Amino acid sequence: MTEIELGPFKYRIGTMDTMVQFHVARRVAPAVAAAGTSISEMAQRDGAPTSDDLLFGMLGPVSKVIAEMSDTEVNYVLNACLAVVSREQMDGRYAIVQRAGKLMFSDIDMPMMVRLAVEVLKENLGSFFPTLLGGSSTPNASEAVGAQSS
Repeated sequence: MTEIELGPFKYRIGTMDTMVQFHVARRVAPAVAAAGTSISEMAQRDGAPTSDDLLFGMLGPVSKVIAEMSDTEVNYVLNACLAVVSREQMDGRYAIVQRAGKLMFSDIDMPMMVRLAVEVLKENLGSFFPTLLGGSSTPNASEAVGAQSS
């Protein structure tokens, strides 16, 4: 479980159920692929891309993929992500951020909601999309199966 600070609050990023991770991964995979293609294209240009180049180079293709997702798909991803986030309270205990598709804190705005969702994706899918989500590289499924059968 990872803890992050956003604004004046500390959040805990929990772990999604494995099946939920799979269903989230299949929904975000086209956006991750679009980002990867953009990064690859920028890397082939002369000179190292700046962080602004990377951000704005990925923004268009990724935004297009996200815009083409249905509201149901987007809601599934956001709800699955936010369901595993909790926020520290004044007494030191943590309270869940979202329950039954409803945010429990009125001060969580859209940018904060998206940032929390991205943190959950990094924590839960980073090993599946290591280069783009900043996770650690782990053996792929076929390597893991081969290692078990040895």
